[in-house]
Amino acid sequence: MNDTGEQRKASHRQGTRGRWWLLAAIVIVVVLVAQGLVSKHAAHAELERDAQQHSLQTVEVIEPMRMKPTQDLVLAGDIRAFSDAPIFARTNGYLKRWTVDIGTRVRKGQLLAEIDAPERVT
Repeated sequence: MNDTGEQRKASHRQGTRGRWWLLAAIVIVVVLVAQGLVSKHAAHAELERDAQQHSLQTVEVIEPMRMKPTQDLVLAGDIRAFSDAPIFARTNGYLKRWTVDIGTRVRKGQLLAEIDAPERVT
């Protein structure tokens, strides 16, 4: 009877010890899962705060002011006609009077020259 009683006690101790290890393992797993959930929730809350903070756009508005130019812009250039057309008198004759020089600005309808047409002899 002693052997059987001691065996039962040893078996009972091993069973109790196994239960404690199982309970400790379950507690460790629960703690790790809880820590992961808390960490995930904290990271999500921080992301929300950052998104809220960076979603606000700041704009600075200034009014332009006219200032004196500090530098003149001088460019070299040459203006030429797209095409040149020779213009000839439509009448026979001689130039009697020339009122403007070549290159002078003229106005619409201004007299440029007078042509003296000789009498035709037929």
